[in-house]
Amino acid sequence: GGTSVADAAAFGRAVKIVRANHDSPVVVIVSAMSGVTDALIAVKDLDEHFERHLQVAQILDAEQQRRFRDLVKNSKREILERLPVVDVRTQDEVASYGERLCAALFALVLEHHDVLATYVDARACILTDDHHGNANPLMHEVRLRAPTLLLPLIESKRVPVLGGFIGATADGVTDRKSTRL
Repeated sequence: GGTSVADAAAFGRAVKIVRANHDSPVVVIVSAMSGVTDALIAVKDLDEHFERHLQVAQILDAEQQRRFRDLVKNSKREILERLPVVDVRTQDEVASYGERLCAALFALVLEHHDVLATYVDARACILTDDHHGNANPLMHEVRLRAPTLLLPLIESKRVPVLGGFIGATADGVTDRKSTRL
């Protein structure tokens, strides 16, 4: 949940859990940082929440920090382009940035702590129906897609890191669910 990645200390605790289990195949699925999804849906206090991500990123080397700052900047621009949020489909897209940013950041933090990790956009693994706001995974498709993307990483001793709660329709439209997909 979001409290397990709420701040730098929480990221540190989560890294310890991954490191302790790294000898087994590990796939990490993270939520958005605590409070971020609600802020994205309300389109409120976004700069404060983006800053929390950047504070966690301060432990990274200069190049990783630059890349992550660029990701945050581009995410913010993309969110603002989708405003005002007028339908559930757009709300799903905007809200998904919380998980996507957190997963990308967690993969970088793992790398900083000498755990080989790769951010994987969950929308490439999780195919959903088009019930925006309450999407359901199409399990047959998930069973085909997820192993194709995740097993090569696991076999190469890399930890895939994905955002939870999100997937995409067959047309590539982002979907969210109120509980994990």
